[in-house]
Amino acid sequence: MSIMSRSLRSSGSGQRSRNTKGLASRSVFRSPPANSRHLMQFRVVNSLSWSFGAVLALAGCTQPSRTNYAPAEPDDSNSTASSDSGGASSSSAGTQSSNGSSTSGSKVTNNTTSGSDTSSSSSDTGSTGTGGNGAVGTEGSNSSGGGGGHDGSTDEPGPKVVSPCNTDPASVGVWENVTPPGIGRAAAFVINPLDTANLYLGTNGFGVMKSEDCGASWTRIDDGASQVEGDSAAPSWTMAIDFVDPNVIYMNNGYGILGLFKSVDGGVSWKQLLTGDAASVFIFGGFVEHVSMDPTNHLHLTVTPHFTCEAPHDPNCLLESYDGGESWTVVEGTPGIGEAGGQHMINDKLWYWGNPWGAFFRSKDGGKSWTQVLDQGTGFREVLKASDGNWYAPSQFGLIWSTDDGETWAPLANAPTADTMVEGDGKLFTARWGQNSYAWASLDDVTTWTALPSPTPDTEFGAWLIRYDEDHHILYSTNEGNGFWRMVMEVED
Repeated sequence: MSIMSRSLRSSGSGQRSRNTKGLASRSVFRSPPANSRHLMQFRVVNSLSWSFGAVLALAGCTQPSRTNYAPAEPDDSNSTASSDSGGASSSSAGTQSSNGSSTSGSKVTNNTTSGSDTSSSSSDTGSTGTGGNGAVGTEGSNSSGGGGGHDGSTDEPGPKVVSPCNTDPASVGVWENVTPPGIGRAAAFVINPLDTANLYLGTNGFGVMKSEDCGASWTRIDDGASQVEGDSAAPSWTMAIDFVDPNVIYMNNGYGILGLFKSVDGGVSWKQLLTGDAASVFIFGGFVEHVSMDPTNHLHLTVTPHFTCEAPHDPNCLLESYDGGESWTVVEGTPGIGEAGGQHMINDKLWYWGNPWGAFFRSKDGGKSWTQVLDQGTGFREVLKASDGNWYAPSQFGLIWSTDDGETWAPLANAPTADTMVEGDGKLFTARWGQNSYAWASLDDVTTWTALPSPTPDTEFGAWLIRYDEDHHILYSTNEGNGFWRMVMEVED
């Protein structure tokens, strides 16, 4: 069924580009044991945070500082997650050679004994480890061994199942409000890649919600004692789910106890990953903006701060982990961060950096250096490698695209403005947060766009994030204060 509405046409400008490079340095350390829970609380007035974020974003790239951390004593305690089927994990030891502008530092790992791997996680579809620690060594390039599995994970996802959702044919093309009862806001959510009927939703102070029927019904699954949500003012706006072991989920906590949390049991219990030195890198002791997972290595994570990093680090930096958050490296000299900006990893080396108020950057060496590829900002840190062979990114000035594997970028003619986008069933879908507008185009003709209706007329809370479930042909949208919505695009006979 196609949804006919007015056509969106906005002219695109020619490509504008200038090249700048920022050199990055890295510091590697281990935070204290996870049982020393980070309890810092800090509240920031939202109206001030937006203006502060815009100022920081305009700062762009800065020259990095170089910081070395002295080796810390290894923690003697071991932490192991139970598994019905056993766990597989990797460990490595040795020294990595320095490359480019990286600065070597000492690396120690959280919750494990140096030189041995004692961490594992469980999954109903095949368990995998959260990364071995390896011996204390130095961090340099990612190509000469050591460093906790930098060559990538060899773990394979378990079997995929498609559970039924029982969608109503009468609902095709109509937004359905599937917000869990009593939930004030909805921003971050993830879809289980091995069973797409299962959704996980972050909330404001109401715990972690799970649906097993495409949002039709919900259950709070966190145990309360170790719940992510610290208070009613603490939203979760970024999440990542492990594509090998979907029981492993990462989630932030904003304007509350802060930090990045990890669950290895499908959202029931959670562990703080940013403790000690790792927490001190970001402003206010662990204020997280965005977590990104390498689609080629499920143990490789990068995390950006909400606004900025703390001295003595470069104000523009990020944290990187190759063992599922058990240890962290500081990558300094990133592009300007601000609010709603950050990184998107294509693989171990190729990263993109978007910022709604800044420019669009690329790194081909895993964050060591950055090149501005377009002076047009992008929305919400997304880069889409579509099935038509082209690459796309949302922008408040209209979509941008690349027809040469991400090498050069330009505005896409007639494309709508957008903050978030997704591909599904041969179509591109876009949404704009501030305008609460939605549109779609066929990949056969990406210059012709058709508007979709908005779930609500309220433009204060538009689409924060959209995702598409091709198994059940459903478009999902979180709209912050206006809840969580879905639109069934087609129903199979």
